[in-house]
Amino acid sequence: MKEENKNLTKISFHDLRHSAASFLLEQGINVKVIQNILGYSDIKVTLNTYAHITEDGYSEAAKTFDNFYKSSK
Repeated sequence: MKEENKNLTKISFHDLRHSAASFLLEQGINVKVIQNILGYSDIKVTLNTYAHITEDGYSEAAKTFDNFYKSSK
């Protein structure tokens, strides 16, 4: 008889796939690479599905632009 571990949350393959894609995006992996890993034929699917995940993206974009601006003075 199979013993169940009641401390583990059941998750689907889709949940794992979504988590992996989200993690890669948050780590700064190129969206085109993530698209290819997931097997999407159109990058719009990847962007529409996962781009909302990086809430810190706006802050990072502002910091990057600020650093560029400061270094160009």
